[in-house]
Amino acid sequence: MTLLEQINRINSMMGLNESQLPVHIRRRLKLNEDEILQELKGWLMRFHEEGKEEITMSKAFTEATWWSMTPLEEDLYIDEVHQIVKQFLMDKYKDEILEFQQSLFGGQDDDGVYCFIKHSERYGGLNSRGFSECVKGWHTFLKKYGYWLPHLDWNGIHKKLNEVPSKEPLLLARPLEKHVYEYYFSILKR
Repeated sequence: MTLLEQINRINSMMGLNESQLPVHIRRRLKLNEDEILQELKGWLMRFHEEGKEEITMSKAFTEATWWSMTPLEEDLYIDEVHQIVKQFLMDKYKDEILEFQQSLFGGQDDDGVYCFIKHSERYGGLNSRGFSECVKGWHTFLKKYGYWLPHLDWNGIHKKLNEVPSKEPLLLARPLEKHVYEYYFSILKR
């Protein structure tokens, strides 16, 4: 058995890999691993429902699959292609996303009030555009706003908010910093 055959055998035992995808599908994929993981995490936070983890995972992978494919004008086999790509993404990222879901939503939700602040000026003020909204419960906050910035370490942010009570908002992101918005984002726990 040649080295290539051994590699393909191991890959087939571990699930589908990129080289096994048909060429017409491979050409359509945007396979930047960091971006795909960000999309998966974002959709997972957006669709999270307590006790329905499998449904949440399926919805997240479905949406991330649509995002990862470049559409063609006349696509007769879009559903078939979608299923192949979704299976590929699930084989490759399911364990990592399941671990992410457990670490983020696995524990008991708290009764804290978390305020999400979107502002155009660094420290807010009268000339600042944006909004702020407060929600009760960390899981509710993540479902409502976590997907805006899926690249952040939300467990670390939650820990930091609980360690040091502050009247000043904690800056989450600057304009265009790993997101498409031209705003600052902050969080405050009350």
